[in-house]
Amino acid sequence: MNGAALDLLRLERSGKAVGAFSERPRLPLFHLNYPPRAARETGCGSIMLSTIVFCESFQRSGRLDPAERLVRTLSSLIRANVEGLLGDVAIAGPSGQGLGLIADQAGCGLFEAASEGEWLRHAIEAARGPELFLLRSGFAPQAGFIEEAGDLLRAQGAGKSGSAHAALLRAEPENFAERLFPPAAPLAGLIAPRDRCVELSANKSGLKFAALARFFNSAAALRTGARRIG
Repeated sequence: MNGAALDLLRLERSGKAVGAFSERPRLPLFHLNYPPRAARETGCGSIMLSTIVFCESFQRSGRLDPAERLVRTLSSLIRANVEGLLGDVAIAGPSGQGLGLIADQAGCGLFEAASEGEWLRHAIEAARGPELFLLRSGFAPQAGFIEEAGDLLRAQGAGKSGSAHAALLRAEPENFAERLFPPAAPLAGLIAPRDRCVELSANKSGLKFAALARFFNSAAALRTGARRIG
C-alpha cells in the first residue's frame, strides 16, 4: 500500500484536501444512503446507483501508484454520494493488495478475489440497489455527471426509459481520432440494471468488465465524460 494514497484519504477525511469536496470534515468519506432520504431531497425519487469502483489489475502504469489512482477515483465520487445519487459504494479488486485499508478509511464495501470476473461478480451480487454504476479505477466522472445520471434515473422512475435502460460513460477524448469519433474513446464506466448484470455475470464464468459491457453496446453514451487519472 502506497503511503501517499493513505495520506490523501486522511486529508479527505479531515476536510483539508484541496478540491470541490473538502469544505467540511467527513468521517468516513462515503455514507450509506439507504433508506433513500437524500434521493428524495434531490428529486431522484427512490432510485439511486449502487456504485462499484473496480480494479482491472494492480500493476503500476503511468506516474501514479494503483492505490493512489483508486483513492483519487473514490474522491471524485464524494459529492455524488453526498447529494444522494449514489446509494452505496464498494471497491472490487485483487486479494493481497491492501485494499482493505482503503475501504476502511473511505467507508466502502470491499470484494476481493483471484480474478477480475470473480471480484466483479461478488460485488454485483451484493449491490443493494436496482441500478449499478460500474466505474474503472483510474477514471473520474467530469462535471455534469450528477445531473445527467440523475436525469436518467428520473426518466426511469417515470417509466420513460424502458426495461433495458443503460448508459455508457466514456473517457474524455485524448487524441485526434477520439475527438473526431468519440465512441473510439475507452469505456470508463457503465450504468445498468443490477438484475441484468447479475444474470450475465452468473451465466458467464469469469466475466470481465469489457465482456459485460459488450452486452450494453447499444446503450447511449452520456454526454459527460470521465477524466483519466495519472
